[in-house]
Amino acid sequence: MLDLALVEPGFFKRRVKRPNPMNQWDEKTQENIKNDFDALRKELLAEHNSEECQKLDNAFVSEQYQKYKGHEKKGRELLKGRFGPLTFFRGIYLLGLSRFALFSLGHEVLHGTFRTHEDPMFQGRTWTNTLFINDQHWKRGHNQGHHKAPGVFGLDPESSPSNFRGSDDFYAERGDRIVSLISSYILNFHTLFFIGIVEAKHLSLSDENVWKEWWITFKTLFKKEYFEYPKEAGINAPRVVIGNFLSFIVAEVVSGFLGRTTHIRADTTCLHVNEFDLKNRAHFYIVSLLNAGNITLKSDRDLYGWDTHIEHHLFPFLSTRMLAKAGPRVKAICEKYDLPYHEGDFWTVFKVAYILDFKKLVTK
Repeated sequence: MLDLALVEPGFFKRRVKRPNPMNQWDEKTQENIKNDFDALRKELLAEHNSEECQKLDNAFVSEQYQKYKGHEKKGRELLKGRFGPLTFFRGIYLLGLSRFALFSLGHEVLHGTFRTHEDPMFQGRTWTNTLFINDQHWKRGHNQGHHKAPGVFGLDPESSPSNFRGSDDFYAERGDRIVSLISSYILNFHTLFFIGIVEAKHLSLSDENVWKEWWITFKTLFKKEYFEYPKEAGINAPRVVIGNFLSFIVAEVVSGFLGRTTHIRADTTCLHVNEFDLKNRAHFYIVSLLNAGNITLKSDRDLYGWDTHIEHHLFPFLSTRMLAKAGPRVKAICEKYDLPYHEGDFWTVFKVAYILDFKKLVTK
């Protein structure tokens, strides 16, 4: 459960320049929104818990895992055993995408989506990430912070001044705008690594062992990627070291670009901690819609799954396979109450977000 006592004092001091977005819906309307979304949640939960759905979901996650582990294996083979630039860059590409894909799959696993799977790994008990981020820290911070108060400045550990596009909402000084823009670019290229640190920092406020756990995770993965795998490659060790490093960059860039287009968009709105009522379920549903968007991208849908990110925020217990079925029902409620439902082509959303960044930078 989120604890207001863990909110850093600086969050409360930030000025809010625009009207409170939550005031667009009066108390009666908010109650109706809560009731309709609660009813949909109950309906989707019943579908999710059905024996048929669980069977299909468990088969789905097993198939996806084998697919991405296959990409990882092929990528490592290309880096370890062959010469030439083409096999080198293909190895980096396959290994990098497999890292992000397995992270995305782990994201669902750690939400408890496949809790009836016979393998403890897919139940989330023994899942091991392929990125420099502690799984249990992610599970605690992401599930209890980001998914309880998505995009709420001070409550969501993944929302901070560094990824607040909306300068008009919180920032008045030119220096703030410059820092925000620079930080935004950093996050675009190192999203998961920095989120791992941010999650650890947030959790360390209440758990003194967090940094020790993060360091163990970091050292274990670093040793494997930059000592054990290169040693196996023999004469190709330098190629493996460089390839492994670049594959992490590929995963980070993919993550950054997708995070940029599903959260830090021109059409999303972030709330101040003072504008959000933790006890009001309507606030949760509304802010989930305000702070997320779906994108269309001609690529492997199972790999990304960001075309249903709105639905994921509303119902994180659903698998990627099931989220698409929730979309039309979510849209119907949004239309009924004039709630935002952000959609768009990946490249268009990406371009507009950057154009707005530069406009904010030069605005007096």
